[in-house]
Amino acid sequence: MLATSERSLLTVLLPARQLRENIEVNFQAAVTELLTALRVPQDKVSCEVAAMHPLSFAAASNRRVIGSINEFVWQLENCRTRTNDLLSLSLELSDTPMSAIGSKSNLGFSHLVARDLLENREN
Repeated sequence: MLATSERSLLTVLLPARQLRENIEVNFQAAVTELLTALRVPQDKVSCEVAAMHPLSFAAASNRRVIGSINEFVWQLENCRTRTNDLLSLSLELSDTPMSAIGSKSNLGFSHLVARDLLENREN
């Protein structure tokens, strides 16, 4: 399963088989692992995970997000020949230049946008 933040386009990948067991725990663990790998300060990671209560998922309706998800899916189809490690794939997606989070003259990267949002968030 692919879960994408609407604001940053940071995307976390989850194994579909394990989602039925406890989606909330699996999702929070995957987000914690990804943010930690992106070197987000631990206090910010903890704050973000705590703010995920109650957890809710919805189908994307924002065209910018849908287009970005389609791009990520296309990339994943090409990346999976190198690895099936979900964290590695999530990190690779986070380093994808995206016009949807950039400016007219600069493409944005979801890991940089996410870090900026988290580091400037008021607790």
